[in-house]
Amino acid sequence: MFKAMHQLREKVSRGERGFTLVELLIVVAIIGILAAIAIPQFAAYRIRSYNASASSDCRNMRTAEESLFADNQFYGVSVALPGTTLAAAAGSVGGAGALVLGPASPATAAAAGSLLTGTNPVTAAIGAIGISASNGSNMQVNTTVGNASYLGVCRHELGDTAYGGDSDSTAFYFVRNATWANTLNALSATVPPVTAAADDFNGAAGGGAPTANWTVQ
Repeated sequence: MFKAMHQLREKVSRGERGFTLVELLIVVAIIGILAAIAIPQFAAYRIRSYNASASSDCRNMRTAEESLFADNQFYGVSVALPGTTLAAAAGSVGGAGALVLGPASPATAAAAGSLLTGTNPVTAAIGAIGISASNGSNMQVNTTVGNASYLGVCRHELGDTAYGGDSDSTAFYFVRNATWANTLNALSATVPPVTAAADDFNGAAGGGAPTANWTVQ
């Protein structure tokens, strides 16, 4: 009987054995090392995907603008600036300073951000074209007097890079600033001033860091 009880205690003791403190510390250290490597890489991958979405929106914006110009001989605007002709009756983007936010589909006059609009300076004809940004992205398009040229900027609200395109060049431009990540309002500060004398991105200040000016992509 005593022998059986002793064997039972040995079995229970063997069954209740766990990890030693040293083993637990080693496991925790390994998990910490893996997390330290994986988390920054994952965050960087997400930012790259957000930036890619904004870059694609910028290309779509340029396509839309050129299509509008081919049909109407003027470019569309999403931000009303002094001296521009904004066809509010055609829908536009809900007023001066409004962002084109995505997705906005289908393009209708009632959906703010779904149209780029303009007016022919000679015939006063109103033209519009549907436009939308990707989910989480935002866009602004400025024009010069008479809607003869445009500047467009796109950035994802979680990205750290803004992309730009204008009617004076086939190149795409960008500025990057790590502080823009997760900051929706940063886009309005990145749009360069549009005047009759300065209507392109070449050398324009963009608010990037460490690169302050817009750079060819």
